[in-house]
Formats: sequence, C-alpha cells, structure tokens
Amino acid sequence: MPHTSWRASRAPRLRRSRATRSPRSARTFTACPTEAAGRGRCCFLAACISIDGLHPLLGMMPDVMRAHELEAYEPGIPHLLEAMAREVTMERVGSGGILARLADVLAATVIRSWVERGCGDSSGWIAAVRDREIGRVLAAIHLEPDLDWTVETLARMMGASRSGFAERFATIVGETPAKYVTQVRMHQARQWLVRDRLKISVVAARLGYESDASFSRAFKRVIGSAPSHFRAEEQAETRQAG
Repeated sequence: MPHTSWRASRAPRLRRSRATRSPRSARTFTACPTEAAGRGRCCFLAACISIDGLHPLLGMMPDVMRAHELEAYEPGIPHLLEAMAREVTMERVGSGGILARLADVLAATVIRSWVERGCGDSSGWIAAVRDREIGRVLAAIHLEPDLDWTVETLARMMGASRSGFAERFATIVGETPAKYVTQVRMHQARQWLVRDRLKISVVAARLGYESDASFSRAFKRVIGSAPSHFRAEEQAETRQAG
C-alpha cells in the first residue's frame, strides 16, 4: 500500500508518521472538489503518493494524475473528495487523522482505476496484472513472498506446463519467473529490515536461506546494498533519536 501525503488550503497540520530510509519515489495527483462544504468555493487538494523505488508500478505511472479523469469509472472518487473537503473546511478535532486515512483510500482507488482502465502501458507489469492467469500468479507471489516458489509450483497454479508457463510469464512480465520471485522476496526482506527492524538472521531464515552470507549476496544483487547497510542506518537513527 502506498503512503499518501496531501496538501489543502486552510488544512490543519498533520502529525508526520515515521518514514523509512529505503529508496523511495513519488507520483502526484490533483483534484478540485466542487463547492467545498457548500460554501460556494473550491478546495484544492494535492496528494503525493510515495512508492518504493523498486516497485514495478513506479516506472509506468505518469508524473501527475488528475482524479477527475477517472471519476467516470470510479463513482466513489467524488464522494471521497467531498468528505476530504468537509474535513479541511470544518477543522474539527481529529480531522488530521481522518484526512490521512481518506487520502490513502483515494490514492489506492485512483491507482486501481488507472491500472484497470488502461491508462498505462499495455505491456510489462501492467499487462501481467490485467492477465487473468498471470495476474493470479503475481498475486500469490506478492501475498506470500516467503514461500519457496518454484517454476513448477507456479506453473501448476496456472494449469500449464513448466516450459509453457515460463515462456508466457517472460513474454508478458518481461523477465523470468525466478528473477521476478527473487526481486519480490528481496523487496519484502528490505521491508522487514527497515520497517519491522528484524535482524538479518531472522529475515534470512524466513526466506529459507541456509546462511546469512548467502542471503546477503542475493539481497545486494537485487537491492544494490548489503542488508547490513540498512541495519546500520536504522541503528544510527535510533541513537540520534535517543
């Protein structure tokens, strides 16, 4: 789930959540609800969607998305915008927390609509998600990245032969099943290290590696830095905060 930050005219200050130090990037969308809170004026909302830099979705998303272009397919978007506008203009107790949650729901809705309605490229990860059979395989991998996924296991899930599955997967996704699974697993490993503050040995064991060294090599090959780098950053932050 991407994290969303937002800005609005006359908006109360939000308490910032603790951010991870993993490489991140962002995309933005803008929206202008009609006559906010019935006061005959427009409340302009701008949201910044923060997405992990390794997520395959990032390179395909436009730099700016306008929510009103998706309203025809997502009737809930105007209602979310109106609810956010009311919270901004009324400035009630707890409005900051409510706005943050509404912004997350709005961001997820906009991204889902963009993916489903063909606003992105028709190849690569987007095409894979839209493909019923390959999409089911991707969902399973992302749901349980710690499982020992093999080409044979994934092929059985799709009801295809090993070679037929591997060829179709590579054609649609743009890389082999094994490489994709490794990328997802290392992405999850980084989340465990940075967000959940797990020890390297615990993460390595969760992913089925026999030693920390073999896990560290695979992690650095995908992420670009050793897992100890992220642990060192986390420990430095903790010392500074103390």
